[in-house]
Amino acid sequence: CAGGQEFYQIGQPVPRGFGFITFADPSSVDKVLAQGTHELDGKKIDPKVAFPRRAHPKSIVIGFKLS
Repeated sequence: CAGGQEFYQIGQPVPRGFGFITFADPSSVDKVLAQGTHELDGKKIDPKVAFPRRAHPKSIVIGFKLS
């Protein structure tokens, strides 16, 4: 994992329930998606591929929604 970001609503201390993780190795994305549902901080997440508006040719982004 090269980095991650969780999104918050402006003026609210509570996360909006989704975030993005950037993987350095594209094969890691396939491994994550093959495993299906994951758990993060005690909550089930459903990983999905997300494409940034200005895609960098070497970056793959996974978006997930907390259940």
